[in-house]
Amino acid sequence: TPRHSMRWLLFCCFVWYTTCKIVPSKCNDGKPFYLQENKTFSIADSAHASVTFVLEKSMTTWNGSWVAKSTFLNENGEIMWWHDFGLLEGPGWASNAVGGAIILAKWANLTGEVIAKDTAVSLVTHVLDDGFVDWKTGLILGYRNTANNQIIANFKHNSRWFCPGSVAKIAHQLLEFASISGVPSTETKRMVLAATNYAKWVITNVKRLKNGWIPRRVTLTGAGYPYEPSGGLTSPTVKDPLYNASADAVSIIELFSVIVEQYPHLPEVPTYRRWVKDLTQVYIKQGGIFGSINQDTFSHHEDVSYAVGFRTLLKVAKVLNDTEILKFAVEKCLAGLNQFKMCDNRNGIKTTGLLYMEEQWKTAYLWENGEIALAFFEAYHTLPEEMKQSHWVLDGLTILRAIESHHHGPWGFLTEGVDWADYVGLRHHFGYAEFGDIMYTEPLLNNLHHVLTWAYYIENLATKTCRRERVGMVCTWKDVE
Repeated sequence: TPRHSMRWLLFCCFVWYTTCKIVPSKCNDGKPFYLQENKTFSIADSAHASVTFVLEKSMTTWNGSWVAKSTFLNENGEIMWWHDFGLLEGPGWASNAVGGAIILAKWANLTGEVIAKDTAVSLVTHVLDDGFVDWKTGLILGYRNTANNQIIANFKHNSRWFCPGSVAKIAHQLLEFASISGVPSTETKRMVLAATNYAKWVITNVKRLKNGWIPRRVTLTGAGYPYEPSGGLTSPTVKDPLYNASADAVSIIELFSVIVEQYPHLPEVPTYRRWVKDLTQVYIKQGGIFGSINQDTFSHHEDVSYAVGFRTLLKVAKVLNDTEILKFAVEKCLAGLNQFKMCDNRNGIKTTGLLYMEEQWKTAYLWENGEIALAFFEAYHTLPEEMKQSHWVLDGLTILRAIESHHHGPWGFLTEGVDWADYVGLRHHFGYAEFGDIMYTEPLLNNLHHVLTWAYYIENLATKTCRRERVGMVCTWKDVE
């Protein structure tokens, strides 16, 4: 019997395809960026598959809480011990415990799956109770080494450095989880406290660089750490080329913007507002800062950095009441995503509708694609009519429909990435093919992030009608086409 509830069978999501009245966007070669609905395996089925893989094959218990057994699993839920992520779990970048909890909670609220909600609350309780949060200093560490239970700061299994923007993302996720209906009020207070304590840690300890930006990596005291991830261990003299140019810091702007809007009574709010204004000015003056957010890559133009920039500037424009920021978000960040779009299948692999990560590494990774689709949906749903472009909603749908083609195995596993150009090597591809899907995934990130985007689409953009039947309330959603 599956651990998660069979209520999914009562969650009916029927989607019909009709002649599309919205004109899709195009790639640089003129081909349309568009996929029709798959009637045999919909984006709802894809979301359900990813949730199933989490609940059935990815979780274990530790210290009384549900936790991810690993941050790197194969299609059968087996731990990939050899990888940096294999012996890690927690709220950090790739492990994404709080982000995964948000998604499971939203899924539960839409479908009624109680086990998903219970697992989500347990995950966040684990983050709050089991040593990741320093309640005295405000610092949050990202990972637990599952071999020795040591709490550490980075994916290289040490605490020499961490990415302050990545931890700001955790803090923002805690605030978001606290706002989800059905979360115990006793827990929400601690989530808000942990998040705001970290914000205070940043303004107290982190110093801006000469260009006005935030270091990509800092030490536990807040001092800048200019090296690549292995710096100080195997390569102490290898400088990070994105030390002063990573979009990691955009998440600090996002966190401070949310605090300013939602918690205006806090005494630090004037300082947060000033940081938001100053950092946004630096960001715009440089034409946008799109250096890698992913902590193990080093490109000045990463696809997901454009999406995160857009979503953050939406919040900033509202907080600062500045339409010029909104225009920049559309014209520079959202439009910048077009360079990564793929409108054809490459090397025999289904890549139509996906975006590749960067010019130096053209694999299409799927947490990034989920985030990009969410940016398009938010643009279509929230921007004023005079700024809105109708194809954005199709861009988001197309990405979700492209993602649905990359599940594997009986448990719903979704690959971490579509390696159509063989960047990671055939030994890591299904069937050891020269080109293909990678055999592993991050269960609460790459495997799951698209479900957040699907939930946003269902709640805000799809046409919903409900009727009461003997089994209960049955709802139908129709796509925007």
